[in-house]
Amino acid sequence: MKICVEKLLPRTVQQTDKDFAAFLTARIWPLGSVLTISFMNNPDEGNVFRITKAPEGVKIDPLQKVFEKDDKNGVLDIKAAVKQIILERYTQLLPLLTLKFVNDKDVSAKIRIKFDQSQGCWSKVGTAALEVPEDQQTLNFGWFDVGTVLHEFGHVIGLIHEHQNPKGNTIKWNVEKLDDYMAEANQWTPEEVQRQIIDRYKLSQINGSAYDPTSIMLYFYPPELTLNNKGTSQNMVLSDVDKKTILSVYGRDTNLDDNVGGVVAKTKSNGWLILIVVILLIFVARRFLKMT
Repeated sequence: MKICVEKLLPRTVQQTDKDFAAFLTARIWPLGSVLTISFMNNPDEGNVFRITKAPEGVKIDPLQKVFEKDDKNGVLDIKAAVKQIILERYTQLLPLLTLKFVNDKDVSAKIRIKFDQSQGCWSKVGTAALEVPEDQQTLNFGWFDVGTVLHEFGHVIGLIHEHQNPKGNTIKWNVEKLDDYMAEANQWTPEEVQRQIIDRYKLSQINGSAYDPTSIMLYFYPPELTLNNKGTSQNMVLSDVDKKTILSVYGRDTNLDDNVGGVVAKTKSNGWLILIVVILLIFVARRFLKMT
């Protein structure tokens, strides 16, 4: 099993904790932004990409079945599939962002997708993509399936890995086994495991839900990697909490309940304020008419 690596800025002495944060606070896109997206290469350049089939018994997005069938029939277009997943699954959750696919190899695009099996799957988190040189990708796909595209684009809009969420997180890692597992799966050092899996963000760094075991941002870890023999599930669809959390930042008039951290959309409807202003104006107008 390989998992993606969040491409965060290198931690330096000049950076604060907030600079290093990556979940919706320090790295969210300004509302109204246009996220231009381009492909830097074709999936079949140097490598043959095929869809990764979903494990048996795992809940999958309906598009997964469509693409598996297309792959079997030899008509799967990976680039078109990536575009379809992003537009169909995220556009409605991002009413205050515009997702715009532009010409291939357009280096001016904010999000530049490359297909390179040697690099695995990863994405710059949120606005950190703007700091990448134009000749480099901000998002890489080393393999393809619907869940992976949903996950990586979650990073694109500023979401961190769910197993690093400090709110209500019950994962008890068996560090020794986890180190061995990730050394074999991703060739990671213990330091990388600590940084990418074990370390959790500070509450002051994040803006989002309590730990969601069904989140698309949570990767599968077998039970034996934990001290309490409770691993994590294989998630290949956006959870309800994922959708509500995204809408809380990039949507209109969206209030989340206590389970979702009490986050309120920055663009919450001003209906009540308008009503109060109207009532005050009517009151002032009546007073004025009485005086005259």
